[in-house]
Order: sequence, then structure tokens, then C-alpha cells
Amino acid sequence: MWGRGSSVLQVQRAAPTSEVPSNPPIPPRAAALNRTGPRDKPPTVPHPTPSLPTLTAPRARAQVLLVALGLTLAGAGCATATPAPTAPAHDTPAPAGEPRAEIELRLSLAQRERCEETFDLELYRERGVEQIAWQEPHGVCQDRVVTVRYLTSRIERGPLMDHIRRLAVKVEELK
Repeated sequence: MWGRGSSVLQVQRAAPTSEVPSNPPIPPRAAALNRTGPRDKPPTVPHPTPSLPTLTAPRARAQVLLVALGLTLAGAGCATATPAPTAPAHDTPAPAGEPRAEIELRLSLAQRERCEETFDLELYRERGVEQIAWQEPHGVCQDRVVTVRYLTSRIERGPLMDHIRRLAVKVEELK
């Protein structure tokens, strides 16, 4: 029935036994391979950690080089030929010997919030104005007395008064 060249596989059956086969014992080397975690390192024992990090020679050398590089770059930045920025002329104090004059005025400003502050900011745009001093009561916009001190070498009285008249509703000179 089987032709030529065919082979028959014969299977031998074991005789039925009443014993349940037990697992064979695992050799110690195989047990070590079955554990979880890194297979090539033995379990570690915790050691106390030092309070300060210890530096190895290459690491210490690298840190010294980084500090030296930082100091070199910082020194190069400070040694540039760029001059230090200068303050604009209107922010520098005038010399004590420079001639000054004062105008005392009674002003009525446009009725709005922060009328004094708005007047001050606009008038201080004139580079010759040194100080604006308001008398009491603050926060009121009508009939205010103000003293304006200015540098006569930077602005003349006429152009200063023209600027004040443009900013105020009513201007009256007191001095």
C-alpha cells in the first residue's frame, strides 16, 4: 500500500502509569538566569552616599576648563572697544554754574484725569525745563499755581511760554 521509498513512522507509546510526572529540579546556573533584572551584575548592597560629590580626575579637569573658558569669554566681553552708552542730554544733570530762571504761573488745565501729570510729561519734553513744582491742592485742574525752572542757555522764555500756552486752557503770569 505504501509505495516504494515511503517510510513508516513508528511511535512508541509509553505504558500508562498512575504517577503524575514531577518537574525535574532546576540546576543552580539555570536558576540564576531565570531571575529578573540585569543578568551580569550581582545584587547590589546599598552603601552610604557621600555628602559631597567626588570628582574623578578627568571630570575635575573638564570642569576647570569650562570655568576657564567662561572667565575668558566674560573678560573678552568686558574688554571690547565699544564705548559705554551715554544718557541723552535731557537726562544728564546740568552743571551748578549754568544759568537758570523761574516762571511762576496760575494755570487752568483741561479737566481730565491726571491733568498735572499730562502737563508735566509734555513740558518736560523741552530739554531746557529742569523742574516743575505744583502748589496745593493736588488733583485739581483749575486755578493751579506752578513754578517752572528752566535753563536759559537751552530754552528762552518766549518759546517756553508758547509751549505752556498750548498745553493749558488759561495762563496767568504771577512774577
